[in-house]
Amino acid sequence: MAWTKDALAAKVDELGLGDELQAFAAGLTDDERALLQEVLLERSGATDFALTERIDAKGWMRRTLDEAERRGREGGSR
Repeated sequence: MAWTKDALAAKVDELGLGDELQAFAAGLTDDERALLQEVLLERSGATDFALTERIDAKGWMRRTLDEAERRGREGGSR
């Protein structure tokens, strides 16, 4: 049986986190383990956190560069 992402999500619900899930994962193919990792990452919220961090960092960088540019214009006109 080839595991789908939905079937793996249901299996995670059935087994919970821990030794049983780890033993189950050991029997999966590399592709199936990659899908299982996606399921676990989505459930952990890590992908949402990483995306939020990137957006915030880009915003911080943009504000910093805008401020530096503004100061450069003001300093150049003195």
